[in-house]
Amino acid sequence: MQLDDASIAFDLLKEGRLWNINFLGIRVGNSLLIGMEGQYRDDDAHLEAKINLLEANIGDLSHWPSLQKYLSSQQLAGKVRAAGSIHADFDKTLPQQMRFDLKMNGSLKEGMIDDLRLQDIENVSMHYNSENNSLKLALNDGPYQIMGSQHHIKDFVLDWNAMGVRLTSGYHYKNNLFNIDFNCFAPDFNSGEVVITDATPTRQPETTIPLIIHWVTDPNTGYSIEKMTGSLCGIYFDLHRDHTKEISTELINLIGTLNVNMRKAVVLMDKKIAEGVENWEFGDGYVLSGQWNINKLNLENTSFQGNLLGRDFEILGNRFYDLSAQLTYNPTQTSIHNLTISDLCGSLEIEQINCAKSGDSWLMSTPLITVREFQPALLRQIKPSSSRMEKSLNIRQLVIQDLHGTLGNKNSFTGAGQLSFINPPKKNLQHTILAIPAELLTRIGLDLAVLTPVRGTISYKIGDGKATITRFKDIYSKGRASKFYLPHNNYESYVDFDGNLHVQVRMKQYNLIFKLAELFTVTVQGTLANPTYSLQKQQERNEERSLIDIVQSK
Repeated sequence: MQLDDASIAFDLLKEGRLWNINFLGIRVGNSLLIGMEGQYRDDDAHLEAKINLLEANIGDLSHWPSLQKYLSSQQLAGKVRAAGSIHADFDKTLPQQMRFDLKMNGSLKEGMIDDLRLQDIENVSMHYNSENNSLKLALNDGPYQIMGSQHHIKDFVLDWNAMGVRLTSGYHYKNNLFNIDFNCFAPDFNSGEVVITDATPTRQPETTIPLIIHWVTDPNTGYSIEKMTGSLCGIYFDLHRDHTKEISTELINLIGTLNVNMRKAVVLMDKKIAEGVENWEFGDGYVLSGQWNINKLNLENTSFQGNLLGRDFEILGNRFYDLSAQLTYNPTQTSIHNLTISDLCGSLEIEQINCAKSGDSWLMSTPLITVREFQPALLRQIKPSSSRMEKSLNIRQLVIQDLHGTLGNKNSFTGAGQLSFINPPKKNLQHTILAIPAELLTRIGLDLAVLTPVRGTISYKIGDGKATITRFKDIYSKGRASKFYLPHNNYESYVDFDGNLHVQVRMKQYNLIFKLAELFTVTVQGTLANPTYSLQKQQERNEERSLIDIVQSK
């Protein structure tokens, strides 16, 4: 039977008021094809049928008068092939002269929701109820291609009705699990919000407001973000659309601030950047304030330009007062200008830092780093240690020149520099450069003051994961009683990036009354937190005897 662009084929058998449908086939142009079997009751006009095949072109269905407003407002497209069941009641008093409940399982090909392209999907569960005009879709857990990229989802459910659209799903990103709650508001279906929360089992859930993204869509420019507020993985968002720029088909332009706890946010970062953050022990207290350009097709192509600020921020296991810099970031290059750090323990200045992505790595370089008036004793440690810094030590200036390396690979860094210090002697000299028992020092008549450098300059080079000392300049004890210098042998004095010490120093005594000092070599080992010392006597023929041997020979 042919009627306009619709055709019907059937095989029916009537038994009293019951119609047995052995086969019923319906085709409506290119929009719909149905093949089913079941029963129809005359007394209550009720149909119960098994759908052996349903093929539908969602884009063409938008031209149906009963579905046009609902479907065309969403710009839906795709081809459905499925099987399932239908329960229908035919009633001329109803707006569409019928109501039905449809449950299907099948596949979706060439799917589109507005500008969002979906991969071809198998095993889609669908439930449609015409009475409240609601559609519910569910997908199996697993990876799906969306917008040309693979995305891993879990517990995906799409609920569509006259009140709006709601999508809930778990989403896997960089070994993390997030819950996504997407809402599209009726009656215009052109705005809504997305709520994102951290659902990773190994982490404590956020106790603050979740991240809420308010969005709108336009038929000419696609979707855009109006504002982002709330927190996710240690990042507190306060962003809104930059109204000075036109809405773009490719970019979302936002301005505002992010307050960042780097220790928590590291789970969202590129692997190499994350390694650098962990190695440098970045923590809480950072603020990004400026402009973000978000690529709609690939969120990882986001760029930023603005200020990097720090208030009571954490780095290298310590907490500092103030940080300021200008930062420019894109997926392949990052530059930092005029970076300054101010704190009671000292100040740091870096005019420029450049980072460029090379393959999977990030290369970093800076021409000059300058630290002034650094007093280690005034560092505010995040986790207080039992070790004590020399309270009088003041590094007047520390310079690092031409520092280059690969982030995440501390052994790759090279550079050179100088360190100038003052270390005024104290009345209580129990904690000097040498940890020698007081009784032993008394027996040999050694004055601790001559073993304590009070000023000087140290030159060094950086490479192979350590800072190697290359020169001592004008390093003296109080009153220039002793001069300290590097030994003229093959011993390499250095401090590695793990804090391990391997340093050998010789002393020359200028006091003619006390001549023992000119015969000693000091060896410092252990770590910066827990150094160990030894003192050895030098013979004229470069033979050495321990300090204990000297005492015993008296």
